[in-house]
Amino acid sequence: MDRVRQSIRTNRRRRTNAPLFGQLLTAAVESAADAVAVRFNPTGDPADQRESTYREFDEASSRLARVLIGRGCEPGAGVAVRLDRGVDWAVAAWAVLKAGAALVLLPAHEVPDAPTVPLGLTTGANPNDRIEWLRLDDAAISAEIAAQSPRPVTHANRTGVLSGSDPALVIGTTGVRMSYDELATAADHLRVRTGLTFESRTFQHGWPDSAATLLEVVSAGATGASLVVVPNSDTDLGESLAEEWVTHLIADRAALAAIDTVRLTDLRAVVLEEGTSAEVDVPELAEIVPLNELLPVVSS
Repeated sequence: MDRVRQSIRTNRRRRTNAPLFGQLLTAAVESAADAVAVRFNPTGDPADQRESTYREFDEASSRLARVLIGRGCEPGAGVAVRLDRGVDWAVAAWAVLKAGAALVLLPAHEVPDAPTVPLGLTTGANPNDRIEWLRLDDAAISAEIAAQSPRPVTHANRTGVLSGSDPALVIGTTGVRMSYDELATAADHLRVRTGLTFESRTFQHGWPDSAATLLEVVSAGATGASLVVVPNSDTDLGESLAEEWVTHLIADRAALAAIDTVRLTDLRAVVLEEGTSAEVDVPELAEIVPLNELLPVVSS
């Protein structure tokens, strides 16, 4: 955790493109509030298919961001996130960034360290008692969040000044950090390199403590693309993703092995987290883009 603590405290006061990042995060809300932000199915039954619009997404994350700010989450502080990829994860990611704090992604066995990481977001049982955990499925916490204003979070709501060099993401396993400026740059690189648009549908499959998990959410918000969520129990990802018309797949080589990508006839880009393009079998029209070509040289 020393690397996480050092990463969060580094380079806190250079004001650069933070306001531009805020505009990037909510671009879809301003241009197409009723567009689908997340398509999800909790059971796999077609009758249970659900959607959440960018307006709903924005309001939910603003409410949660205000709760985080009220508990001391400010620029330079970290928020541990232990949530499965899904609606709660995406809302939590937006909320932490709106508060100006850093998402701290940790594997299940690693314990966050207070006071640099004073708070965590989870569901179910609290992972440990080293920090305060907000259980998003707890009735009292849900009521507290629902009571907050859904209006946009601005610099006037934060308790500290956000600068572009403040950390937006810290990977606990490596201590690698990505600043708000770096995250905005990476999201723009993904949009340009992969042709991500408001008509796109994305699916990230791989390690939950990867930079790709946050990059997907931010890039989708910047373009109005839809995030596709399928049940963790899904035994035929290829069929499910084909039925969801997924156009952009973000995965590592091991995760790709679980997907019959040839069946994804709508696929236009694969962002490969590790391995080489020669190892990947994808439809002819799909471009393979290594994740490390989208990311800046980040510090540790």
